[in-house]
Amino acid sequence: MKIAWIAFMAVIFLIALSSGFQEGTKQEQQIFVPAAHAEGIAGQKVLPFIYKAQEELAPKKLHSLNSLLLYVLTPDYQLMFVGARKFAYGVRSYTQGCSIERGNGSGVNKNYIVTCSGRVLPVLASKQHVRDKEKGWRLVVYTPFSEFLLRDEIIEAGKQYVLQTFDNAFQFIADQQIHSKSYPELLISEINPALYKEQAVKILVNEHTDFWEQEEKGERYTTDKVFALFGANRDVTYTQSVSKAGACCAAQFIKSTFQSKVLGQYPEAGLGTNFRKTMRDPQQWPVAMLLLFDYEMDDIMKEFAFLKEEFITFPRKFEILFPIFYNGGSSRAKDLLRALDVGKNFKGDFPLTDERRGDKRFFIPPVSDIMRSLLMEETWGFLIKHMYINTK
Repeated sequence: MKIAWIAFMAVIFLIALSSGFQEGTKQEQQIFVPAAHAEGIAGQKVLPFIYKAQEELAPKKLHSLNSLLLYVLTPDYQLMFVGARKFAYGVRSYTQGCSIERGNGSGVNKNYIVTCSGRVLPVLASKQHVRDKEKGWRLVVYTPFSEFLLRDEIIEAGKQYVLQTFDNAFQFIADQQIHSKSYPELLISEINPALYKEQAVKILVNEHTDFWEQEEKGERYTTDKVFALFGANRDVTYTQSVSKAGACCAAQFIKSTFQSKVLGQYPEAGLGTNFRKTMRDPQQWPVAMLLLFDYEMDDIMKEFAFLKEEFITFPRKFEILFPIFYNGGSSRAKDLLRALDVGKNFKGDFPLTDERRGDKRFFIPPVSDIMRSLLMEETWGFLIKHMYINTK
């Protein structure tokens, strides 16, 4: 009886496996054995291939929530579909001659390692279902991060994309005539735009940079990694990113912050009331970041009024405050200014570094001890990462 039951279950498993292969066969007709290429993939422009892969994946249908479609690039510069199905124990490829393993990352940024005929081929784009709190499941086409993306053309494309989004945000603020809280006679776009733009880009990178990865691989690697994802994915970059605390998308806003400090304070901006939808909109989240800058600086200046003139005349003095109030709110920035007994001779040259890095460029005790105790570990770590980010 036991043997018969085992045989019965084996038949059921084979039928299910066969059904899975049939599903993959319906989606995958092309079987491609990569040919050798004298220059190799590293010698060519690949952004056009990435965009084409995303475009061709967009209309493709998936037959189940566990289905996975990948577009890979062969050594002779051909795009090739690889179909697969995800299981609890791994990933099974339905493309002859190819195998798939799970790599680093999670969600849409999960990197799959595709090997075809003994060669590891870079994944240019994937299509899969991802969980969404609002809709349950969402079909997303995305280019996951891999070392393959760390190419000058992709990094530069991402940097230019990010810079343009903030240029567009400044133009929107000017067009909508959104005035500053601290300087009612001025538009927000007229107040230190170079500093605002620089800090916005650095904070954007910081929000998606891991402290320990930055320490291990260096600031250039982690900055390039963020720009590479923007270069490859443009408008959909980080749209599925949600932290454990609920911080959402590229700008990593928390809903309450958006509603109370941006939406409620700047109704003339006309930003959308649907939090997730607004944070996924590349025309809106950069505006929200700049509005938050204005709100937090105004809150600081309500207590330290003498800083208003300083901020206009010597904006570079205030660089340190941006990562503090963006991560921990203006209250932490004000706690710091009080503790350091900031007066009218404010120079803004707070000595900083993290002892663990052994870097003395910014470190003069005991000021960092005071700052660290006041800012809390999370904001302190965010600040230290910020000091090491170079987006030039």
